Amino acid sequence: MPATCPKCEGAIDPQDINIGTDTAMCRACHSVLRVTALVEDVESGPFDINCPPKGAWFRDDAARVVVGATMGSPVAGCIIVGFVLIWITMLSLMATGIVPISPSQQGQIPLFLMMSCVPMSIMVGVAAFCFGARVEVAISGGTAEVFTGVGVLGWRRCVDWQSVTRVSLADSGVIVNGGRADVLTLEGARRVKFGLLLTTERQRFIKRALTTLLAPPPDSGSK
Repeated sequence: MPATCPKCEGAIDPQDINIGTDTAMCRACHSVLRVTALVEDVESGPFDINCPPKGAWFRDDAARVVVGATMGSPVAGCIIVGFVLIWITMLSLMATGIVPISPSQQGQIPLFLMMSCVPMSIMVGVAAFCFGARVEVAISGGTAEVFTGVGVLGWRRCVDWQSVTRVSLADSGVIVNGGRADVLTLEGARRVKFGLLLTTERQRFIKRALTTLLAPPPDSGSK
């Protein structure tokens, strides 16, 4: 199956695909694309929307359909929480005098505690992100709501689901961990990008799940 451009849907000439540099050129719209994204865009093989990978989910409760995945890492969250607990324990021991310190340092403890509040608050926030940050697309009544956040706090964007023509996964242009990260996009009357921090496996599941939901039901045939 020939590769197509996710922007203009034009066919890409195989001669314009360079596997070595992971780039492809669409001569119709002059876009430079990633080959790996194109390969993923031409997915083949069976797909079971009810079997999401670890950290992703699909729910259909009749009133609405939800496809989502977590952005965080519980392991990283546990490491951060452990570090915060150790740090708080050390400060408590110093403040109560269990850990001996010089008289000149005792007067600096209140200032040191105040200065520690800011980095500790940031680390607690990062830990909360690792445990609870998620991306969800909830479809109900012809409207799709894209949520990115933790718990009930986050960024919500609504789009007319009927106007969505395509769900793409393309290069975001952002460098993450030394590599270029992909981003999910609902394309149509309004373009909504999301899921930048998701793992590739979770991004691909959400893309295929939404593409499946976007596809019209099979024609039962006319009587």
